[in-house]
Amino acid sequence: LGYALSGGTGQVNGDGTNPADMTPSALFDAAFNGSIDALLANGSAGVVATIPNVSAIPYFNTVPWNSIPLDPATAEQLNQGYADYNMGLLQAEAGGAIDAAERELRTIEFQSAAPNGVVIIDNDLTDLSGLGMPNIRLANSSDLLGFTAAAVIGQDDGNGGLIGISSPMGDEFSLTSTEQGHITERIDAFNTIIRSKVASSGGKLALFDAYEFFEVFAVSGDEINGSGISASIFPPYGAFSLDGVHLNQRGNAYVANKFIEAINSTFGSNIPLLNPNNLPGNALPVP
Repeated sequence: LGYALSGGTGQVNGDGTNPADMTPSALFDAAFNGSIDALLANGSAGVVATIPNVSAIPYFNTVPWNSIPLDPATAEQLNQGYADYNMGLLQAEAGGAIDAAERELRTIEFQSAAPNGVVIIDNDLTDLSGLGMPNIRLANSSDLLGFTAAAVIGQDDGNGGLIGISSPMGDEFSLTSTEQGHITERIDAFNTIIRSKVASSGGKLALFDAYEFFEVFAVSGDEINGSGISASIFPPYGAFSLDGVHLNQRGNAYVANKFIEAINSTFGSNIPLLNPNNLPGNALPVP
């Protein structure tokens, strides 16, 4: 989550001390198994959850990647400003530094007929700094913008330009598909460790597979006693608080039921479920 919230600016394999770095699998393995072993040492039982896809939370799915509407005159003016950059890409392709697919991906050309992608930094592109060219491109549908991007897009960049339009938005405000892939790969590794521990616990651990659950819930939502609930911040049905990361009270009650169901199913208990509709969600208006 820390890596995601930093826009992928942290290290994929850090030492566990920088919140923006992803925790190495070996470190997670030792910490998780050590904690569970200590908790179960005296004959206790418990419930654990897998880790959901953190890039599917509302923080990354509320601000659209193509949020730049332009009139024809402004689009033409911006395209003139990026003409030298686009020419440099053609020269880089001709010199073999990049292939045609990357040149096309990096080309910045605004349209007046439809909303345009935000100009972002992508440090996984081929380094063309030796040619005096930055690693920038237009965002596309595979990119995710964080909540905080909404506060900077279109703002003055301090040099007479506009952030995300005539100059790139900071790397910390977006997650590229490559960065999302790093996140997914690490979550898969963590969840393999979690599921393995449950399987080898001799029935002492119940599992709430939050990853599998959220894959469906993030897309389809759910219904509680005739009332909808969704993986969004929007009232009255949104299950997430206005930071786009944490659940609100209604969402917490809903997820608590998933833990209770896992406990009851595994241990034959009969813990009563909550009614999430008795707890508040987000109030109108959403700022």
